[in-house]
Amino acid sequence: MASLRITPAVLPDLPCLAALLVGPGAMQEAISTAECGLRYALEHPERGNVWVLRDGATPLGCVSLFETISTAEGGPVALLQDLVVAPECRGLGYGKRLLSHAIAEANARGLHRITLVPDALPPETRRFFQNHGFADSGMIPLRQTFLPQTISSTKA
Repeated sequence: MASLRITPAVLPDLPCLAALLVGPGAMQEAISTAECGLRYALEHPERGNVWVLRDGATPLGCVSLFETISTAEGGPVALLQDLVVAPECRGLGYGKRLLSHAIAEANARGLHRITLVPDALPPETRRFFQNHGFADSGMIPLRQTFLPQTISSTKA
């Protein structure tokens, strides 16, 4: 694994990255949904980026950072949407490497904050992020989900 590097994700990465994001044993529908979201991210780099940790051509993990604006911070901020490492590669420092890359990118872009938006945060994952400078923020995310046909029907 001497050829480890972090590069921007590209369209041929989609199937592998989608499978990583949803985890082993996931239903095809979940993989297809993740692939659709990743495709959107890659086709709209102005909204954010997905980076891949590779061993040669093989993706071992990825991290995504999407930009938005915070009136509370007075400028641009980022949402860290996904950070995932292949199960067989966990515990090798790859997550730290991906997170450090995302943090360096945010700093280089002059972003004011990174907010982690996980679907779940097990204690060991919480400790990982706390050990890398993340702290509870007091924000309580709420979500309203729109079905694709709902969004398209409001555009008419």
